[in-house]
Amino acid sequence: TSVDITDNHGKLIGDLRSACYSPHFKKAIGIAMIKEPFCKASEAGKLEIEGKTLSVKVCDLPFI
Repeated sequence: TSVDITDNHGKLIGDLRSACYSPHFKKAIGIAMIKEPFCKASEAGKLEIEGKTLSVKVCDLPFI
């Protein structure tokens, strides 16, 4: 299942498809489908997983 990603005003901007913890970055990284107007690097948003609200940021590839 996917998790909705919203902007800071609650507008739906995409959905998280997969995520895992990165020991290299010491944070979670994920793959998401983001709507065209919002898919710029450094675009910010948020999502909710298990009752916790998390901040997200769009990054350029390759991000390593």
